[in-house]
Amino acid sequence: MIFLGALFLRLLLMPVTMHSDLLFTNYFPYFFSSAGVWDIYGYFGGHYLAKEGYAYYAPLVYYLTGSAQWFLHALNPGFDFFMTHAHTLMYERLAGSIGDYLEPFSLRQRLQFVFMMKLPYLLADGLCVLFISMIFKDSARERRRALFFWLWSPVLIFSVYIFGTYRIYPALAVWIFIFMVQQNRKTWAAFFFGLLCLMDNFPWVLFAPVFMALGRDWPERARLSAVALLTFGAVFAPLYVSSHGYVIYAYVSPVLNKAVLQSLTGHSAVAFTLVMKAVFGVFYGGLLFKLSRLSRSALGTMDAARRTELVVWVSTAVLLFFYAASQTLAHYFMWVLPFFVILQAKGEPWKPAFTWALIALLFLFNLDKQTLNLGLLMPLDPSFFLSRPSLHDVMDRWLPWGKVVAASRLLFSLLCLEFVRRIFVLRIRPLLEGRDSL
Repeated sequence: MIFLGALFLRLLLMPVTMHSDLLFTNYFPYFFSSAGVWDIYGYFGGHYLAKEGYAYYAPLVYYLTGSAQWFLHALNPGFDFFMTHAHTLMYERLAGSIGDYLEPFSLRQRLQFVFMMKLPYLLADGLCVLFISMIFKDSARERRRALFFWLWSPVLIFSVYIFGTYRIYPALAVWIFIFMVQQNRKTWAAFFFGLLCLMDNFPWVLFAPVFMALGRDWPERARLSAVALLTFGAVFAPLYVSSHGYVIYAYVSPVLNKAVLQSLTGHSAVAFTLVMKAVFGVFYGGLLFKLSRLSRSALGTMDAARRTELVVWVSTAVLLFFYAASQTLAHYFMWVLPFFVILQAKGEPWKPAFTWALIALLFLFNLDKQTLNLGLLMPLDPSFFLSRPSLHDVMDRWLPWGKVVAASRLLFSLLCLEFVRRIFVLRIRPLLEGRDSL
């Protein structure tokens, strides 16, 4: 019943909801599926990508999405015309709201296009379920909990099936990586971590602590890091040469830099945000120092199960601290979700109610814009739903809603920091000292 209910909910939401990012994600790969453009960064390099600092997402997202479009082409008639229309507005006119992209098409066509753009996400989600089942094969209770928390995660359902983000792909890579670590197949784990770096930015924050925890000594750490970097470089280096460096905008660009430097809320000082980032840097450096002090014997005698736990707890702590110190969109929580689901399956070192409070706060300060409220129903009727007032507009009539949003963002940060403290004290430190986690 848990599977059927989750599948029904996904199928129900897939055609009727979307954010404009779903179109952005699929527009560029159409050049790969229809014209064989393998370097989209160089192809658009002289256009607004270079001038404004925008670029397409990381390379493997481009190739995965384009390949899915190619395979689904026969099942998706009219998609060519849909993309041609999008190209006219996006590339030639540099104009138009998201409603303009959808308005010329019938309701049936809109629902079909949106459903088909999300269908590869459903397939990737199914593979996630498969790897979760394999990771927890030795504990029926933990497997049930992990599958429940994954299949019914509000973050996953919103991010992938309502918003329409591609971040189910990095999540799948994380699950495969964890499975390989659990099986003590470290070289394969490093290879999939390299693929993960080709899908998103966040793996670079995890790179040093993950490989410090994964290797039993410095030579193995260096070897595994090299495997991941060579995997990444095998795709990134040719693109860097071909695109004259524009591919770097997929990872570092003026737009991303501006977002990183923004305050945590619209009401907090930038100085406070910079202080939080400095505190994150201190935590990060301290964690690396702790990991570096582990003796060869301590790491060498650590079995695969404990090493997997160490990698998972370290990754969870780093990402939660990163969220506490940075602006966090709801779909960015997909970065930590596989690690967090393992934490939930094994039992959080705090009351579960605090987990749900964290998720509630995440949505409270995120679902504050028109396009993230009823605007998400735009496939049903773009002009109607995109013209509806936002939650902020409605609530501001009775409450100073901006202050509510700011307070929820700060509470979210504080909860993240408390979770990090508990994970370090009750999960990471015992492993570093050769004891079982509490």
